[in-house]
Amino acid sequence: MIRRSERARRRALLATMLIGTVAIGTGCAGSGHRGHLDLPGGGRLFGGNDDPARSVERAKSDAVAKAKEFYATWSRLEDNPAVPVDALRSAAADPVLTAWTNDIIVRRANGVRGEGAIRVLHANATDASIDPKAWVHVTACLDLSGLTWTKRDGSPDYDEHRPAQVRADLTVRNASFPDPNGWRVTSDSAPRYAPCQP
Repeated sequence: MIRRSERARRRALLATMLIGTVAIGTGCAGSGHRGHLDLPGGGRLFGGNDDPARSVERAKSDAVAKAKEFYATWSRLEDNPAVPVDALRSAAADPVLTAWTNDIIVRRANGVRGEGAIRVLHANATDASIDPKAWVHVTACLDLSGLTWTKRDGSPDYDEHRPAQVRADLTVRNASFPDPNGWRVTSDSAPRYAPCQP
């Protein structure tokens, strides 16, 4: 026979479980999201989708960071022929990946030496979407003043009259969103020597 104290303990445990179930159900319904409970401090129980507005802002931030990484990686490839061209895969996807990789391969084959780097003065996300596919438009102001190419004979292999600063209009996509590591630069649609405000 079960003792009274044991019965009382079981009733108390059952009551606690029922109260917890009701609380979770109420939290899910009141939060406006299905399948999760909002917790203090911003955490969630049982997963659920992030707030769309916050996801878009995070996408913009990640895409701008990837655009900066793209130019840093490309500059490293131009400045050091020992760096494998495959390094650009971490920051770009086609058609930008193939076009820019081929340019580097041709310059290396012709003995053209790059020096310096493209500096990103500032970059901003101008538009974005995460549904159904994740993409962000990024406008960047680039400083080309420290970047040169020199042929084998010592003559310059670039336009010496180019402006010091130019605009880049990039599209950055993420085929594996919401994975933050999936962002890649896929296009640059700015006209040649498009002006920008430093």
